[in-house]
Amino acid sequence: MPEFINPAFLTGTALVASPIIIHLINRMRFRRVRWATMEFLLESQRKNRRRVLLKQLLLLLMRILIILLFVFLVARPYVGTNMLLGDEQTHDVIILDDSCSMNDRWADTSSFAQARNTVLQLAQAAASKPGTHKFTLLRLSRIGQPDLLRESIDHGALARINGIMESMEATHGVHKLLKGIKEAERLFTQDKGLNKSLHIVSDFRAHDWLTEDALAKELTLIQEGDVTLNFIRTVNEQHQNQSLMELQVLSRNVAADVPVQFVATIKNHGPGSTEAFEMGIEVSGQKLPGARLDPLPPGQSVKHPFEVRFSSPGNHVLKVSLPHDALPPDDERFMVINIRDRIPVLVLKGEAEQQVDYISYALSPGGESRTGIEPVIRSPQALNSEPLNEYPMIFVANVPKLQEAGAKALDTFVKEGGGLAIFLGNQVEAAYYNETLYADGRGLLPAPLASPRNIEQDFFGSTGRLQFDTHPVFKVFEGERNPFIQAVRVTRIFSLPQEWRPGKEVSVVAQLSTGEPYVLEKRYGEGRVILFLSGLGEEWTNWPKNPSFVITMLQLQASLSRQGLSGASSDVGLPLEVNLEAQKYGKDVTIMLPAAAGERAAVRLIAAPSPDAPANLQVVFSETDFAGLYYTLLSPVATLPEKHPYAFNVNAVEGELELITQAEFGERLRGIDFHLQNASDLRWIDAESDQHELLNLIVATLVVLLLGEQLLAYHLSYHRR
Repeated sequence: MPEFINPAFLTGTALVASPIIIHLINRMRFRRVRWATMEFLLESQRKNRRRVLLKQLLLLLMRILIILLFVFLVARPYVGTNMLLGDEQTHDVIILDDSCSMNDRWADTSSFAQARNTVLQLAQAAASKPGTHKFTLLRLSRIGQPDLLRESIDHGALARINGIMESMEATHGVHKLLKGIKEAERLFTQDKGLNKSLHIVSDFRAHDWLTEDALAKELTLIQEGDVTLNFIRTVNEQHQNQSLMELQVLSRNVAADVPVQFVATIKNHGPGSTEAFEMGIEVSGQKLPGARLDPLPPGQSVKHPFEVRFSSPGNHVLKVSLPHDALPPDDERFMVINIRDRIPVLVLKGEAEQQVDYISYALSPGGESRTGIEPVIRSPQALNSEPLNEYPMIFVANVPKLQEAGAKALDTFVKEGGGLAIFLGNQVEAAYYNETLYADGRGLLPAPLASPRNIEQDFFGSTGRLQFDTHPVFKVFEGERNPFIQAVRVTRIFSLPQEWRPGKEVSVVAQLSTGEPYVLEKRYGEGRVILFLSGLGEEWTNWPKNPSFVITMLQLQASLSRQGLSGASSDVGLPLEVNLEAQKYGKDVTIMLPAAAGERAAVRLIAAPSPDAPANLQVVFSETDFAGLYYTLLSPVATLPEKHPYAFNVNAVEGELELITQAEFGERLRGIDFHLQNASDLRWIDAESDQHELLNLIVATLVVLLLGEQLLAYHLSYHRR
């Protein structure tokens, strides 16, 4: 049965009595007079009376229907379930997407502003039908903490809802719709005797719906519980957006006043090309010269390398930014970098071995050539007692053999990510190296050693020349682009057994002009080992006296070192964990929030015993909803307060603002009955978008009846010839 949007106007149906009354009055206003001449005509009338009466009744019925249809035009009848915001008892669950992409802005509004307005309009429409709707409002960023839970919506509740929506902002995090839908399904299972409607207010980005197969499955399950699905899209078109996808530090270990290499990855997510733009660089609030970048075509990305020199040791904050566009949060990235004063490198030497001076000088030449590296020369016995974790890399030069404890310590050092470079020499005991360090291929040594031999030089002295394969350490020498390397000669070398072949973890990265291997590399655990098959003395090679040797040693340190310089940053939404030594710090910890967090400037927390180490303290702050710098203020027992920075950045996926098309959305949710609305056109709230009005049918019927009434009235009336 049809229902009416404006049922009060149905009182106008009383007007259908007017044509009946007019008809009866017209019949009463004639006085009958018998007239003999008319008897013939009356007899003729009796014969046609039934036909004329039927035509008159049909005309009367048409006039009654015309009046009814005019009343229906005002009352607006419809057919449908009337479940969105009807008059029946309904539990409405609203899932509000407040992830980073909802910060998409255009003109004087934003996607999240449209979402807030939609929720308010839904509440106002529900309040016009007091006692019929209960609202539950779930924000994706805090699914377990509903802003409204089965709240009866009336005019008294609107003020509180207005206050909630005015203070609400979209976060900078990634929040999955699937969690919200599962929570809504759980809430609906508790409803007995109520209609159920699920309203999802989101921007409906392609990367969310086209990559998450579980969404359609979960919506199918929830609809099987007789839930009406209503989706409200808050943005109509994809806007131009370029984002900083990634900020990486390339240098592995760097000291103060030494250039640090970075690379920033920038991608154009927009539908059109960008203009030329400036990339800004700041270090601890101080602006550095920026970089001018060329326009980017749509969908393209660029990696831009740059260098920064940090003048002092300690924590430094690096900020890289782009001009603000549709999505400002992904136009900035932050990184916290801990710069050392100097980088210690352990150099192990054999007894009375002077060749380590070549390595030491190459790593730290002194004078104005600052490398930041501090060579620490020790005997092999230092491996037994010295903590190796302090060193990112170890050089071994002409060491005869190691003690058992030292060999185990060196093995563990490399497995845990340390770098190791081995130079052979006259004191090396090949049998020990093969048995302990090679261990049939299970040890850290890349290859077994045979006896050393001299290399016979040809007439031109080119037999011992070096040739390098593609490798980070020797990249500058590829294709003999460095003229100094052409003067290097190797005159003595440790041979390899003829039956030896490199395994999958071993590669030959340099060889002699004769094709004989000279430098081998092996991946061992998390670290790497590079083996040079000759010593550094004059009887082995002239390389240490060549400028290319300095380049090689510095490249070795940069490439093989344990990762000691990592830009500290986290994705928005991950917890901030602070671990403290209970004997050194008090329990009070203040966390200062970034400017994007709004009026909430700081949070004070009390540290609790750490679950892993009860003797220590731990603070976990989980509300890292906005990108930027978070600072912890600590209270040491014996010194002044400490301030430590932590960087949190937007997940790169949130910059992908491409919208899912209506066709793709329908295909994705094939077999699911749903309504897709537009937040910029909220007429569906008043018109009950799930209702089908009969307006067109009424107008068409009314036109036909009006034409028919005129024709029939003309036919039944008298006309003089």
